[in-house]
Amino acid sequence: MVSPFSITAQFSPWEFPMPANPFDPPSPLDEPSSNPYRAPSTEIESFDLPGPLLDRLASGQKLVIYSILVYFLSFVVYGVAAIIIQGRLTSSEQTNLPVTAMALILGSAIGFLTSFGMGVVGFFRMGRGLGIRLFFRILLIPLMLVPLLGIVILLMMNSRATKKLRAAGYHVGFLGASKGV
Repeated sequence: MVSPFSITAQFSPWEFPMPANPFDPPSPLDEPSSNPYRAPSTEIESFDLPGPLLDRLASGQKLVIYSILVYFLSFVVYGVAAIIIQGRLTSSEQTNLPVTAMALILGSAIGFLTSFGMGVVGFFRMGRGLGIRLFFRILLIPLMLVPLLGIVILLMMNSRATKKLRAAGYHVGFLGASKGV
């Protein structure tokens, strides 16, 4: 005859099935749709790294602002050189161009190239900080060579960077952003 106590005597205290604690979180294996061979995972809240990306955005914005200022300064220098050359060509003396005008033209050309270089580097830094994909950043580089369109692209990027930096707590002034107020 089998006694009811003989069945429970087959389990040790460590093997006896215990009811689940209602306060314990459910285990992933309790879900019937989960794969028992999959590595355990957890949902981690995604967050932006404020330090490196925002610092890169701020430095890119400063480069773009300096690029725009150098561009306008080069344009003014080129205009002065054009006035000197125009005045020299309308005079009765038809001699070679003055050294000053040639130096101004060379200076404005160097200024335009420097402006373009600073604009491209600042554009890439700001694009990275704003989360713009590399493909689109490379696609916009030839468009920056068009004189007016390049400035419009840089100003639009500068506007987006200013909004993001102000939302992150940066103080944005005329010559770029600085940390905190």
